[in-house]
Amino acid sequence: MYRRQAARGRWRRWASAATPPEVRIHVLDGYISQLYVCEYPTRRETVLLDAGCACDYDTVRRYVADAIAPAWGEGVAANGVSLVLSTHAHCDHVGAVHRHLHAGTPCMVADRYEEFYAGVRGSVQRCIDNALAVFVARRLGKPAGFRHVWYPKQLPESPHLSAARLTDGLRVPGFEDWVAVHIPGHTGHMHALYHTPSHTLYAADLMIHRKGQFWAPVGVELPEAYRHTLRRLRALPVRTLLLPHGGVVDVAAAGGWPAVLDGVARHAAAPGSSWMQAVDAALIGWGREHVRFDPAAQLPRGPLPLSAAVPQPVVLV
Repeated sequence: MYRRQAARGRWRRWASAATPPEVRIHVLDGYISQLYVCEYPTRRETVLLDAGCACDYDTVRRYVADAIAPAWGEGVAANGVSLVLSTHAHCDHVGAVHRHLHAGTPCMVADRYEEFYAGVRGSVQRCIDNALAVFVARRLGKPAGFRHVWYPKQLPESPHLSAARLTDGLRVPGFEDWVAVHIPGHTGHMHALYHTPSHTLYAADLMIHRKGQFWAPVGVELPEAYRHTLRRLRALPVRTLLLPHGGVVDVAAAGGWPAVLDGVARHAAAPGSSWMQAVDAALIGWGREHVRFDPAAQLPRGPLPLSAAVPQPVVLV
């Protein structure tokens, strides 16, 4: 608690000085996705954007201990991570949260996280999603097995699990340069994370970048909400895109943010083969989130985050 209070104090000093803190974004190869560790060298703190699979805990811990913490000296958290933000309930985004909590790392998850795999049908959907993650790992040449992706369905009770949740427009406590943006579609509760000083968007599973093109993710639970999200995000200034499945994207080099969204929308609207439609029907919809999701009440319609007039450069490591 003291560390988070101190962080908020440091942010207030930054805000009064109108100079954003330096942040370096480290890109790590996780089990089936890229992991992003945001380092604040002057504060000797790090923020992890999505926890990754359960086995990714060791990857992050070793990297921070070997590549980041030595320059900080003493007084660093046991595993070197100051805060973990989890954007949605899939195993490659929340799988290692329970291990971070056991290590004493503060964690924050998306609002309505528990609803996604609730009930018997939710448990079936969870098994399918974990099996899909193992399949992807095998395709990537990684060691395959459920032990790499399995994690508790319910997060453990822990004083390190934030009572606050990621909600649309929330400035992350202690790291207010990051703002949560609700992006329903792939799931009803998924959030992106926007770094306002640099116009950098961590888009979670909003899209996939593969072979130079942008695609909708496998499994769009809420098609209408997904289209709403793509329309809403057009007004958000984005210079750099961080994708768990696709890596770092220079948006200007990709044709600009509207062109990126147009490409995703075009592929999402394509009917696809009958085989792919059958796969989609088999893989999604077992849970009840698409039934519980109320567009009138839950579609985000508030203002998007205010970004810096002159974006600061992104430092990628």
